[in-house]
Amino acid sequence: MRELKKVLLLEDVPANAGVVQMALKAVCDIEVQHAMTGEEALEAFRHFNPDLCLFDLVLPGMSGLETMQQLPTGHDVPVVFLTAWADRELGEILLGAGAVDIVSKPFDALKLGARLEKAFRYHQRMSQLKTAS
Repeated sequence: MRELKKVLLLEDVPANAGVVQMALKAVCDIEVQHAMTGEEALEAFRHFNPDLCLFDLVLPGMSGLETMQQLPTGHDVPVVFLTAWADRELGEILLGAGAVDIVSKPFDALKLGARLEKAFRYHQRMSQLKTAS
């Protein structure tokens, strides 16, 4: 199984992005590419080749959900949402659209990496099962 080494972060609030970047780098040695808009994230996705995407939901312009829906067809990169909007209905929408997890803000910075690694491993197992069947 591959390891989680590179995360594409879509977050429009620089302070939030800084906390995520610091937590993932310091605690898990994960490289983070930060994008502030959906358009920047789509461009970075092509060049950065992330292992996982961590997208804020509510953004100016294109939302995190719209960005996920515009990722290249056939990609095998899990998407986790990081959002202050966390209710059951929204969770069903995001997971139904293809997200593998939803992390609620505020989040525990020391546990974020472990949560993303768990989502990454889950996605890998599900991909293996699809391939095997």
